[in-house]
Amino acid sequence: MELFNIILVNPLLNVLVAIYQGLTLLHVPGALGFSIILLTILIRLLLYPITGSQLKASKKMQDLHPHLSKLKAKHKGDAKTLQQETMKLYKEHGVNPAAGCLPLLVQLPIFWGLYTVLQQVVAGTNASTVLCKYCALYSGTCA
Repeated sequence: MELFNIILVNPLLNVLVAIYQGLTLLHVPGALGFSIILLTILIRLLLYPITGSQLKASKKMQDLHPHLSKLKAKHKGDAKTLQQETMKLYKEHGVNPAAGCLPLLVQLPIFWGLYTVLQQVVAGTNASTVLCKYCALYSGTCA
C-alpha cells in the first residue's frame, strides 16, 4: 500500500494542495471545495483519451447487438458454432470485445487514488488543518 501512496496518492495530494494554495492566494471563498472540483476536472481531462476509446468500443459493441441476437437465435443449441460465428462477426466489423474493459484497468487505480486523497483530507477534524500540514511542508507557512 505504501507504493500506491508514493505513486498515486501523494502526487494527487500535492496537486490538490497546489490548487488550494493558488485559490487561497486569490482569496476565493470555499477554496477547498473549488480545489477538489478543479482536481476532479483535471483528472477527467487527462483521462479523456482513454475514456473516449472506451466509449467508441462500447458504441461498436452496441451497434453489433442486433447481429449478435440473430446469431444467438440461429445457433441456439450449438455453443461452439455460435462462438465461432461471433468471433467472425467481431473480425468483420473490427471490434475487440475486451477494448471496452481494458481502459478501465488504467482509470480504476487513478480514481481509487483520488478517493484516498479525498478521504485523507475530509477525515481530519478540519480539512484545512490537513491541507495546512501539507502546505507547511512546501512553503513553510500555511494560508
